[in-house]
Amino acid sequence: MWRGVVVVLLVLAVLLAALGLWFPRALARRRLAAIIDAGDVKALLRVWHRSAGRMAEPETALPLLVATAYVSFGWVDDARRARAYLPAGAELGPSREQLEFVDVLLEVYEGDRHEAVRRAEALVARAAPEGGGAFVRRVRSLRRGLLAIARAFAHEASAEDAAALVAMRAPVPILTWPLRYAEAIVAIDRGDEARAAALLRLAPRWPEHSVFHTFHRELAAIVRAA
Repeated sequence: MWRGVVVVLLVLAVLLAALGLWFPRALARRRLAAIIDAGDVKALLRVWHRSAGRMAEPETALPLLVATAYVSFGWVDDARRARAYLPAGAELGPSREQLEFVDVLLEVYEGDRHEAVRRAEALVARAAPEGGGAFVRRVRSLRRGLLAIARAFAHEASAEDAAALVAMRAPVPILTWPLRYAEAIVAIDRGDEARAAALLRLAPRWPEHSVFHTFHRELAAIVRAA
């Protein structure tokens, strides 16, 4: 009898230890998702800043981190300023993937959208980086999400791209708002104004210096006029 009790207690101890590891991570993911949904770039930067001390080569990693946060919420000028802090001729190594992320979104927002599609297609075709399975899957999801966004803004989205705009939100939460606005564009292109309106209702009130402020107003006008 006592042996059975000991076994049960040991199992409970292991479960509690596992829960103790899982719960803070789950809470952190929920908090991060809430920050992204709210479009709160300052809060996101505060969260990310806490991990900045563990970064390798912070002189390149930190500007890219800040640029990534800003570009993900449409703060184009701030993203460009952060990107400009990269040391000239820096050996980016694995960080080059993140630089591509920033540059493709900048092209999508304010540059040549067909060039953004070309760059995103080249990124998807590139060999996967070295690393663990979860890391490689995340990189592939990020690349596929960028391509779907670029094609949507260029009004070239396929059915596969439209599916990717929804599927990539979970594996790459930082792309939430670029993906949602891209999905709204695809919905309007297909004559589904109800879907576009539902996506627009999810958006926070963007500051005027975010390109999402302009995108939102323009898309809302199209939906109202339909």
